[in-house]
Amino acid sequence: MKRFPRVMATALMAVALPAHASMRCGTRLINGGDRLAEVIQVCGSPVAQASQGPAHKGNGSPRRGAQKTDVLVYGPNGGAYQYLLFVNEELIRVDLRRQAPTGDLLRW
Repeated sequence: MKRFPRVMATALMAVALPAHASMRCGTRLINGGDRLAEVIQVCGSPVAQASQGPAHKGNGSPRRGAQKTDVLVYGPNGGAYQYLLFVNEELIRVDLRRQAPTGDLLRW
């Protein structure tokens, strides 16, 4: 019985994710879960981009649970920029901001 709320919460997050992670590129819609290479292919080169990780051990292998993070910025479109956050090359969030990309893009 305790498992039901966790399953419901996970299902609701899966349904809600695309609403928070979507944008239009030309005639195509980019959605949560889309791959980094696919987004670049559809939308073209971003105006700014940053990448980090995953963290590695001393022997060069990735640390357990380490993730790769990428941020792409497109725009300006009507004075706004679209910031796309990828974790392990999968789109998880799109933010619309009026500020041009400056400084460390990875500081979300």
